[in-house]
Amino acid sequence: MSKLINNQYEMQKLVGHGKKGEVFKGYDHSNQKTVAIKKTKSISRAKSEALVMEAYGSHQYLPEIYDFMVEKGYAYIVMEWIDGEPLNKSSIKYDEKNAVENTIKILEGLDHLHKNGFLHCDLKRGNIMLIESKPNVKIIDFGRSKLMRNNEKHKVNGKKDNRAFKPAEKGYGITDELNKVAVLCGYMLTGKKTKNPKKINITNQKLQKILIQAMGGDKNKRYKTAEEMITALKPFA
Repeated sequence: MSKLINNQYEMQKLVGHGKKGEVFKGYDHSNQKTVAIKKTKSISRAKSEALVMEAYGSHQYLPEIYDFMVEKGYAYIVMEWIDGEPLNKSSIKYDEKNAVENTIKILEGLDHLHKNGFLHCDLKRGNIMLIESKPNVKIIDFGRSKLMRNNEKHKVNGKKDNRAFKPAEKGYGITDELNKVAVLCGYMLTGKKTKNPKKINITNQKLQKILIQAMGGDKNKRYKTAEEMITALKPFA
């Protein structure tokens, strides 16, 4: 028998699970639409994730949040249903153009998140959803997302609002996120995961040079913003 949350959301089918919780395909009876429902005992983490999602608002490459509630010791985040599969389980094959196009979409979603004052902090294949129809890509799972230390967006009475959002670890920033995006791009190009850009075996040396810059050991020589990396990649899309 399906479980009803808040007398509105029906939890229909378990579609994913991890250490921190489970994700269900569900149905919103009030608005008559399919939704995703994330269930977890980690209430403080779920609250933080919901607040981040509310704060970044609407973007085509980020999932939209609909509701958040706590019932009987569990937190529930109700959000947009994504009819796709994570990159680490995807059977979709990409040529260079498609891989770069998807990388740019990831960067556009990330740029929106960064401009709203947040770092994702968990960019990996399992948190990139691929969809056969447009918009093709969604970045998911904001449970580890943190507030940028130099953000100007989220303040209360002139001070950063750390009551709701935890600041990122010192030394972790945008260049680290772009490094991880370059790793994802390399995986889409080759089907192999590597953190060494020189081991990304592609014939296009100009494209490889972009990935090398994004993944380089010297952070000062990496791309500084998602927009900057997008500009570098656009000729290959």
